[in-house]
Amino acid sequence: MYDNIIAENPRAVQRTGRSIPPVRPLADKNAKLCGDKEAFTDRRIAKTRKAIFAAFDALIVRKDYAKISVQDIIDEADIGRSTFYEHFETKDELLRAKCTDLFRHIFVPDGTEKTHAFSRNSTFEEKIAHILCHLLDDKKVVKGILAGESGEPFLRFFRGCLKKVAEDERFCVPGVPAEYLQNHIAGAFVETVRWWTERDCAMPPEELCRCFLALLPPMSPAPAAK
Repeated sequence: MYDNIIAENPRAVQRTGRSIPPVRPLADKNAKLCGDKEAFTDRRIAKTRKAIFAAFDALIVRKDYAKISVQDIIDEADIGRSTFYEHFETKDELLRAKCTDLFRHIFVPDGTEKTHAFSRNSTFEEKIAHILCHLLDDKKVVKGILAGESGEPFLRFFRGCLKKVAEDERFCVPGVPAEYLQNHIAGAFVETVRWWTERDCAMPPEELCRCFLALLPPMSPAPAAK
């Protein structure tokens, strides 16, 4: 195609002193445009969800969850009603998404952590301290969620994540079923966090972690399956 252009207009090169750049096939252009459009759409979705989460955080600090309406969230986020419903059907669905987003950040090591980092190789104590530090970072929001009817679904979700952490540690106590032990650890930690937030998280995370671990029964890693 490039050779045909030169052949049809040879003086073009002489006048400009430079060759005519090759023309990219239309299919390639369309592919790039589609990719850019998808990337733009993804960024727009992420930006909108971030605005909705930020609005929810701001409201839960000021108002009880039961008194927060979808319209309150829309006004705080400065978005249209249809935009909100493109992302969430109800404020309860938004709460579940908020829990998912928060706990994914706390419990899933992704290598991007800048403070109180942990990895899959961290000790159980390090993981507990990491969780407490994150909850302290989001203290106002967590306290707001726990203060109202949003507290129970939040704690159920939290408990499930903690049971997975305990399960991964493969702890065992002679004569105690593993599932019961995991449930006990998760339940005790949930109540520890509830107690802590009710007292405005006054105790440093490291000290609270030490107290929590001191009250757990002596545990050892379960023997590897043969």
